[in-house]
Amino acid sequence: MRILVTGADGFVGRWLLKELERAGHVPILAPPIAELDVADAKAVEALLRRELPDGVAHLAGVAFAPDAEGNPVLALRTN
Repeated sequence: MRILVTGADGFVGRWLLKELERAGHVPILAPPIAELDVADAKAVEALLRRELPDGVAHLAGVAFAPDAEGNPVLALRTN
């Protein structure tokens, strides 16, 4: 399977990429957050149409609770 991974350059993303490859999947790395706003529906749709993944692992969200509490709008947009 082709799996699109957002946040692939983060701590969990690096481990997930290894596991996907080990399991015989093809990881597709989403552009870094500086290049792709995951809350931009049109940009994400264009990426999905271009890459045609079978699945998505979204790791580019706000995972640290104090950050989400400090900026709930950003947390909701990205998660």
